[in-house]
Amino acid sequence: MPEPFADKAQRAAHVQWGVVRRRALVLSLLRYYLETTFAIGTPLPPAGVLASDLDLHEVDVSCALDALDVLGEIVHVGPGRGRSWRLAPGEQHPDDERFDRVVRAKVLGSQYRPGEALPATLLAYQHGPGQDLVNRAARHLVRDGLMVWRDGPAGHCLYVQPRPYGPHPNPTRPGS
Repeated sequence: MPEPFADKAQRAAHVQWGVVRRRALVLSLLRYYLETTFAIGTPLPPAGVLASDLDLHEVDVSCALDALDVLGEIVHVGPGRGRSWRLAPGEQHPDDERFDRVVRAKVLGSQYRPGEALPATLLAYQHGPGQDLVNRAARHLVRDGLMVWRDGPAGHCLYVQPRPYGPHPNPTRPGS
């Protein structure tokens, strides 16, 4: 019987695609379970307990918890470091409060000028969140109309909005 994949690279790509699909499904299931089972602010059980409740692999549940944290839907502190909890819609992640305060002050104080590009790498270097967390940290600045994600001379990044500031009609992060 012939091998369904021409080479090992095709097989590896197929397996990786299966992992991506499984993780997306676990994320959706976990999001629904948390929304329907736990009130906002209620401590969440550890990943192992959630995995057992949902009959899923603990590694998949832990990855989904990390993803929900990056999206700003929960605070996930990880095993042995305290408790995790659900955030209210629109509530700021506690790890992003300093970033928001400092960047907001620089925009309102004109240290960041209208039209200025602020790439995620620059913001992460100057203000502390990891580069992968700048999207989450900046979402309230985008929502409040101070900044916008767009393509421009510096590429796809955050740009300071011109005054007067106001809510942006589409405050989602890039790729959403």
